[in-house]
Amino acid sequence: MTDMADDRLVNVKVHKRVDPIAAEAGRSFLGRGDDQAQPDNDPLDSPPMQALFRRLMGFTRREMDLQAENRVQMAIDHDYYDHIQWAVDDAVTLESRGQLPAVYNKIATAVNWVLGTERRTRVDWKILPRNSEGAKAAERKTQYLKYVADVNKAAFERSRAFADMVKGGMGWLEDGAQNNDDGEMQYSRHAPWREMLHDSASRRVDMSDWRYVIRQKWLDTDVAELINPSRAFIVHKSTRDADALGSSLWFSDDFPDQDEQAGHLADGVFARQRVRVFEMWYRVPARIKKVQGGEFHGQEYDP
Repeated sequence: MTDMADDRLVNVKVHKRVDPIAAEAGRSFLGRGDDQAQPDNDPLDSPPMQALFRRLMGFTRREMDLQAENRVQMAIDHDYYDHIQWAVDDAVTLESRGQLPAVYNKIATAVNWVLGTERRTRVDWKILPRNSEGAKAAERKTQYLKYVADVNKAAFERSRAFADMVKGGMGWLEDGAQNNDDGEMQYSRHAPWREMLHDSASRRVDMSDWRYVIRQKWLDTDVAELINPSRAFIVHKSTRDADALGSSLWFSDDFPDQDEQAGHLADGVFARQRVRVFEMWYRVPARIKKVQGGEFHGQEYDP
């Protein structure tokens, strides 16, 4: 018999999840519960972290400037589909003369035909084995991918991203993993184009040379505070009321704010406490050893 309690016979590998921002600063940190006062000696306030913050937000400001004209044109394209084709001044002039600024939206008809074609020809998963020995495994993988797609309603999310692409030229899907207590571990969902910024220095069609992807969005203040309690004092300071929401913000191009103002302002009162947050995926170059040849070719070498 084999004694499984004997640690000499059991090989267990533990993969720790490392925060890339904390790792780059050479520190690890845990959240604190103080939501008002600034904590002392917080690693996020260290000089390396502040330098990293300035660098990442510099990327954000640069992309906002570079993509400003393109994003304006994308917004106009979406407005055209939504029957907003008159300039505001022209529409006001017509209404003052008792005329209706009518729109015969031929663009929407053409776009709807393309969107309907995509919905009628939605794809499905089919994993093919490399040889007969992998037939059973391929079948199980196919069933699992279909299950993940069904529980996430991935077909509808892809259609929403496709609609953004047809109307304005770019659509986004967010695919990732999350804790089991927040639904399925694997998720797939549509991300509004107004929230997204990409690496404009990219030259590859498959986007494999992107250094970063940036997302800006609005969260309820209490949600943002729970995400990282140690920085709750910053969330509290950054919460903007109705008056401040209408003012300019250096780190914004107004597109996420347009939906925010339309959805949460009523009679000049901002009913929900909200805060703008930024999320960024970025790459840091490093020298590592990789496996050459064999089944694990190209993977990082683990001694």
